[in-house]
Amino acid sequence: MDKLFGAAILLLSLGMVQAQEEAPAQEEAPAQEEAPVQGEEEIKRTSILLASPTVQPGQRTYVTILLSNEADISVSQMEHWLEFPKSKLTYLSTRAGIAADLAGATVKADTQESDGDMVTLHLSVQGGSAIPDGPVAEITFNVAEIIPENLILPHRLEASSVDGERIEEVEFADALLKISHVLPDAPPAIFSCFFYMH
Repeated sequence: MDKLFGAAILLLSLGMVQAQEEAPAQEEAPAQEEAPVQGEEEIKRTSILLASPTVQPGQRTYVTILLSNEADISVSQMEHWLEFPKSKLTYLSTRAGIAADLAGATVKADTQESDGDMVTLHLSVQGGSAIPDGPVAEITFNVAEIIPENLILPHRLEASSVDGERIEEVEFADALLKISHVLPDAPPAIFSCFFYMH
């Protein structure tokens, strides 16, 4: 009888210890469930990124305009103003990217020099339909034989929807050219082959 009583106390004690160990886990559960809810509240905004690779002095570089549309808004027209110093960069050309081609958009560029060293490149993208996400245009520059530096190119933008209405909330920034004697490592050959094959 004493053995049964002792076993019952032992089981009861183990049950209480287990309940105490599980209690904090149950209290923490609601906090863990909040993370996905916060993620769902994040809204994807229309963004236009100016991307460029690291380049060596005296070499050619490319600034790519990349578009990412908000879920309910599609960009159809863009006006870009990009400023650059003519003593460090020489503008060569602009060509339409695959996203502009898919929308049947025209891409036109012209430059205007100021009294100082700065040149303004005006780039106009006019699409008859919504421009899909992806590369919109590629701007080509020659870099002068200059001391390596991070060169910031001021950028202004106006974007309009298919209806011709101006899109106010567009995320964009200045272009950054990293001019360096040391280039980043090249991507693995398998990824390079995949990129050029598709």
